Amino acid sequence: MSDLGDHPVNEGKGGLDSTKIAEVKAWLVSQFESVGKDVPEFEYTPRSISHLHSLATISQAKTQAAGIVASDLRQKALEYRSQAARIREILQSVGLAQEGLPPNAVTSVQVVANVANLLNIRDTEMSSFLVAMADISLRKSGVEEKRANAQKESKLLLDYTRKAIARLTYLK
Repeated sequence: MSDLGDHPVNEGKGGLDSTKIAEVKAWLVSQFESVGKDVPEFEYTPRSISHLHSLATISQAKTQAAGIVASDLRQKALEYRSQAARIREILQSVGLAQEGLPPNAVTSVQVVANVANLLNIRDTEMSSFLVAMADISLRKSGVEEKRANAQKESKLLLDYTRKAIARLTYLK
């Protein structure tokens, strides 16, 4: 690995902040070590340190945010597994275990679950399906309106083009 401490650094009025340099060096070492590489040699200028420091700050913030999201997703997964086990117990206690249901009932439930996933709804209540369908209808109306406007604009541009071609032909 290259020795990052051997580079001369000019500190002064337009110089470099030693804490920024230390942070950049530590960040570079951590990034390159994580992929098994040595930190490449480069000149430590105020501009390069400033740019690398901003990259390091952004990278560390994104890494921290990703860690928080990953932790949250792991927690949610545990909660969903726990809830699924609880629901499975309840269904088995009332005789509605998946193994005891007819195949067409299992298929129907799977279709309902897939539709709920496609519509991005969390439950299979009728009201949730109706709200999701209304949302899709609104989006469809918006797309149809945009399409109609695009067709009108296209026709207008086509008319202008035809008129321009006719005028060009007339002028020749």
